[in-house]
Amino acid sequence: MAFFFFFIRMAVLLFLLSTTCATALTPTPNATDLAALLAFKAQLKDPFGILASNWTPTASSCSWAGVSCDRRQRVTGLEFHDVPLQGSVAPELGNLSFLSTLVLSNTSVMGTVPSELGSLPWLQTLDLSYNSLSALRESRFPGSIIQMQEPGYHRHSSK
Repeated sequence: MAFFFFFIRMAVLLFLLSTTCATALTPTPNATDLAALLAFKAQLKDPFGILASNWTPTASSCSWAGVSCDRRQRVTGLEFHDVPLQGSVAPELGNLSFLSTLVLSNTSVMGTVPSELGSLPWLQTLDLSYNSLSALRESRFPGSIIQMQEPGYHRHSSK
């Protein structure tokens, strides 16, 4: 009987230890990335409620609609095609240091293209086509190919 209780205690202890270790090893989203995404959300009106219903504090930002992350939970993609997100492109997106894809095509964003996007080291695809954005200067995106398509912009790098 004592062996049985010892066995149960050991099983419970192993279970608690394994769940604690698994939780400790699961990477959490980066605070800088989260702040950039929340700034992006704050700059936009969302008539369909996509961001309001999906981008919640209870869910990991890497599981939010339009957001993709790498295995370390760093944001690598932000993609919205044909989603009416009216407003401006937040300059804080320039803080997404692992961002490789930014697609906001036909989303009704307007204003200027933040110069901060030009300093993203891994940005390979920038699609801001079919929006009301002011001129995009090629000098902001060194070594890249920029294709202008009225009334928007595309950038694809050959990195």
